[in-house]
Amino acid sequence: MLYDEDALWTEIERILEEDQERQFTPGQQCYHNLVHCANPAYFLTGGTTIALEEFMTMKRFNIPPAKDIDSANYNRLVIYSAIDEEYNAAIKLESHG
Repeated sequence: MLYDEDALWTEIERILEEDQERQFTPGQQCYHNLVHCANPAYFLTGGTTIALEEFMTMKRFNIPPAKDIDSANYNRLVIYSAIDEEYNAAIKLESHG
């Protein structure tokens, strides 16, 4: 079955609603369930890839995203926060098998 964009987002909403206990993050739900109906590369824009690379570089080399909170870019902090949440949830899931 091929999904158009509207059907794909409807399927994402359905997948996320399945986890009533919020046992998994939205990223985990999509990672494990969307593979059946969508190519994950569809969601990886150039900006998303850069944000992931920046986040992992900052994490690996302990580089702060800004010199202080007042000079931090709010939108980037929101994106890094979402990536961090998903990254930590993946590590936790991996370590608990």
